[in-house]
Amino acid sequence: LERSMYQGYCLVPYLFIFPMDILDYMLDDYKYKIEELILLDTSRHITSMFMDNTSLFLKDDSKNLNNIIEVLDIYSKASGTKIN
Repeated sequence: LERSMYQGYCLVPYLFIFPMDILDYMLDDYKYKIEELILLDTSRHITSMFMDNTSLFLKDDSKNLNNIIEVLDIYSKASGTKIN
């Protein structure tokens, strides 16, 4: 897509879900070793993907930050999205 789409189109949710699913798999990939915050007494990771917004909650570690930047850079180049 060259520009944004009207949010009333029925395909818009799917155009978000498919690339976000790929990003989610990349984040789960073992080789990137990204340490997310884990809720107390559970094994649930905290990552929020809703509409056109994605929030990642990570442990504050410089190695972790470098790894997430690497993943987002790969994703951005492959999908054509801009990360801000």
